[in-house]
Amino acid sequence: MKRSHKHAGLQLLAFALVLFLSEQSVPFLYRLLPSDLKEWDRVTKRQEAIRTMEHQDVLFLGDSTGVQSIIPELFELITGQKAYNLSTYADRVSVADLALLQTYLDHHPPPKAIIDVRSILSWDMGYGFGLVRLQFNRADIANKLWHLGLLTPLEYGQLFLERVFPSLLYREKIDFVRRAFSDEKGYFENVYKRDEGMGWKGYEPFNPFAHNTNIELSEKNLEPFYRLIGTGGSLTMAPYSIPLLQELCDSAAARSTNFYVTFNPSAHVVQDNPRIYAGAQKIYGMAQQALAPNPSCALLPNIWIMDDPYLSDLTHTNHSGALVFTKIIANQYLEAERRKLQQ
Repeated sequence: MKRSHKHAGLQLLAFALVLFLSEQSVPFLYRLLPSDLKEWDRVTKRQEAIRTMEHQDVLFLGDSTGVQSIIPELFELITGQKAYNLSTYADRVSVADLALLQTYLDHHPPPKAIIDVRSILSWDMGYGFGLVRLQFNRADIANKLWHLGLLTPLEYGQLFLERVFPSLLYREKIDFVRRAFSDEKGYFENVYKRDEGMGWKGYEPFNPFAHNTNIELSEKNLEPFYRLIGTGGSLTMAPYSIPLLQELCDSAAARSTNFYVTFNPSAHVVQDNPRIYAGAQKIYGMAQQALAPNPSCALLPNIWIMDDPYLSDLTHTNHSGALVFTKIIANQYLEAERRKLQQ
C-alpha cells in the first residue's frame, strides 16, 4: 500500500513537472513566431528593444501622438542627450507607461529625465483590463494596479492564474497579433518602414506627408472628454489618468529622475470651439495640480495647439509637424533642466 502511494506521488510529481515546464516554455515559443508577425505586437517590440538598447538619457512615454510627434534623433541633435521613444497608443497608454518604464529600469540605470506626451482629448481613457492581460501581466504591475484600486479581486486573481499558466493567455495573444497583422500588413509595407540609415528609436510616422485641410470634430468620439470636463476638473473625476500619472511621477522621483508631462498638438479647430478649449484648459490645470506636490515633476508649457498644415488629423502630426514639435520639446526640456539646476 505504501509503495503504491509512493508510486502515485512520483507520478503526480512528474506530471506537475511536465506541466510546469510546458507552461514556462509558452513565452519562449511565442518569441519564435515570424518577426514580421510580431511587428504588430508593438508593446512586445518595445520591450525587446529595451533589453538590447544602450542606456538612455531621456525616455519618451505617452500615447499615439507621442509615437508620431517625437523624433529621438532630432532631439539628440538639439540636446546632446541620447533619447528613445517608448510611446504606445491611447487605448493602453496609462498602464503602458508604467510597464515600459519598469521594464527599462529592470535592465538599465535610471534615465536623467522622462517626458510623457499625452493627448488632451483622450486624457482619461480607461486603461483596459483586456490589454493589461495581453501586454502587461507582470506581478509588479498587477500589484501597483491593485494598490491604486484599478483592479477588482476577480481581475487580480485572473492575472495571477494567467501568469502561472501562460497557455491560458497566449492563444488569445497570438490571435490578437494575427488579426492586427492581417488588417494592417499593407499599411506596414507602405508607411511603417524607416530609412535603414536612421534605425528605429520608436518614432512611427503613420501619415508622414498628409496635410489635413478639413479637420472635423466627431461629437461621438468626444463624449468621454465632455463627461470629464463636465465635472469641473476635479482630480477625483479622472480615476485612471491621475493615479497612474502620480505613480509615474513618484517612480521617477524615487530614482532622482525628472519627470515632465506635455500635451500633444491639436488642430486649431479645437481652439475655435469654446467648450473644448475651456475643457482642455481644465485638464491642463488638473495635471498641474497632480504633479505640484513633487518638485521632480513638472508640466511643460502648454503648446498643444499647432497650425493645421502640420497635422494629419485632429491630433496627430505629419512629419513636418513632428519636426516642429520635437524642436519645441527639446528646447523646453533644456530650459526646464536649467531652471532645476538653479533651484
